[in-house]
Amino acid sequence: MKKTSFIVLVLVCLVTLFACNRMKFNKENWSEESVVGFPSNYRQLMLHDLIDNHELIGLNYLELVDQLGKSDRITDSKVYSNIIVKYGEGIDNPRYTKDLVFNLSSDSVVKSFTVSEWETK
Repeated sequence: MKKTSFIVLVLVCLVTLFACNRMKFNKENWSEESVVGFPSNYRQLMLHDLIDNHELIGLNYLELVDQLGKSDRITDSKVYSNIIVKYGEGIDNPRYTKDLVFNLSSDSVVKSFTVSEWETK
């Protein structure tokens, strides 16, 4: 009986812990900068809700910007939204980044996206 109660308690704690580390997506919190040049602290908390519950594939670039706000970086075929950026010794040398990367078609429509992480060794 004690073992079963302990297992139930541990499961309740784990569910509560995971639920507290998530937040529903909203553009205002996603777009805010707590420190200029750094992504919102809310992005990590909202990431799962955004990719699980919002239709991102098929949006054109303007619709993507309307939904998320200004992107952090754009190339010919990719749009980057920083989730986490951690710096080491200088502002020019990030030691860890986590990005939501949107892959665009030739007509600027989101065809896929990935969460990309990079860390210095």
